[in-house]
Amino acid sequence: MSDGNDPRMVPLPAAAEQALNQIADALGITTALLGRSGDEARARAGEVPSLFEASVLLQAYLKIEDHRTRQYLLDFIQSAARPRQ
Repeated sequence: MSDGNDPRMVPLPAAAEQALNQIADALGITTALLGRSGDEARARAGEVPSLFEASVLLQAYLKIEDHRTRQYLLDFIQSAARPRQ
């Protein structure tokens, strides 16, 4: 999905990143898609998911009207996300 030059991927100012981290910690959610810890280059190279990719996936998922299809896709994605042994 990424050609390595996605202009939408810009580093956050330190204060914004700190605020997001605090909010995420309070909610018990991850900020992994925000490109922290040097993952910006890896996301640009398509090696790790970007917030943009996750957003596109979520937007497409929300357009699916059939409950069974949504459940099938959710099961598929959760299965694909499990660590391989």
